[in-house]
Formats: sequence, C-alpha cells, structure tokens
Amino acid sequence: MTAKGQKPGGKHPPKHVLFVCTGNVCRSPMAEYLMASGLNPESGWTVRSAGLSAMHGVGATDSAVEVMREKGV
Repeated sequence: MTAKGQKPGGKHPPKHVLFVCTGNVCRSPMAEYLMASGLNPESGWTVRSAGLSAMHGVGATDSAVEVMREKGV
C-alpha cells in the first residue's frame, strides 16, 4: 500500500512552486532563489518565477541581484 499521491516503488510525484509578480525582475526571482537555496537537491521540488507583464530576456534588477548576493544566494 502506498501513501496518497505516492507512486508504487516509493517515488513521490514531482512538486512545483511558481512565484509570480508583475515584471519578474525583483520579488518573484528573489523568492525563487531564496526558496531554492534552502532546498535539498534530492527534495524533488522545482522552483520557478514568472511575471504577468514580464519582458522576454530581461533579468533581475541590479539591486535585487545585490540583495541576494548580500544574503549569500
């Protein structure tokens, strides 16, 4: 017998988190990297970010990158 949501053989289904903000240049990418940095690579979680009005190819702002760097992420 397997636990609810568990596949036979002990494998759990993949787990996903999507952080969404407006432009995907500050809040959601920071949340993505903060959460991902605290996860064990074997956890099975995938973490991504997106923006409702994001422009393709535009990365995080310099200030968001600097804050994350200060936090060691």
